[in-house]
Amino acid sequence: MKKTIILLVFLLVNVLAFGQNVGLRIGRNISNFSFNKDSLASLGITKDNLAGWAVAIPVEFKVNKNISVQTDLGFIQKGFKSVQNVNTGSSTVTTELKNYTNYAILPVMLRFHTAGRFLQAYANVGPDAAFAINAKSTGTTTTGTTKTEVSQDVSLEGSKRLSVGLQGGAGLKFKVGKIALVLDGRFLTDLKDSEGNFNVQGLKDKAFSTKNWVTSFGVVFGR
Repeated sequence: MKKTIILLVFLLVNVLAFGQNVGLRIGRNISNFSFNKDSLASLGITKDNLAGWAVAIPVEFKVNKNISVQTDLGFIQKGFKSVQNVNTGSSTVTTELKNYTNYAILPVMLRFHTAGRFLQAYANVGPDAAFAINAKSTGTTTTGTTKTEVSQDVSLEGSKRLSVGLQGGAGLKFKVGKIALVLDGRFLTDLKDSEGNFNVQGLKDKAFSTKNWVTSFGVVFGR
């Protein structure tokens, strides 16, 4: 573990040192899990999208005036909302949860952009790797008129914590000298499901995978 941390720090320092543009973006991620619908129905569970945070340190390596390679050293919250109704005979127990999984994520994207002096539009696409740091569920359980707060850590032991995905999107960059303001939008989908199976559509019935829409705003410093 120590060797892995040292290697990651070494890579981070080198990426930041050699990148032509370095910045910070903060935004919101709208995510959902794709499950087998029949298995959810049998448990009396319905699900919905969940909003989480996304933070990234974008580092750009210019190839020419219209093409660059960008990597984002980032953090993202993925998850879903769930509602489960269980009939106990005398009453119905309703559990409403927000199920979060926090990831460290590293995409490597090919970026195509206009060469405007003050305003640039861009589109990018590329693979990513994400590592699950921890997971948590928070919400309420209601039995009759009694409501109880729920907050519990979810163990990731035995699960596949590394996921491989694909992301793409577009954005605008407003340049003022060596500083630029960035508005970025992306779609992310898993290429591997929870069982480690590759699936280029990001969907699989026998396991679950995630789909995410991320909108972020940030600042970039260039040289």
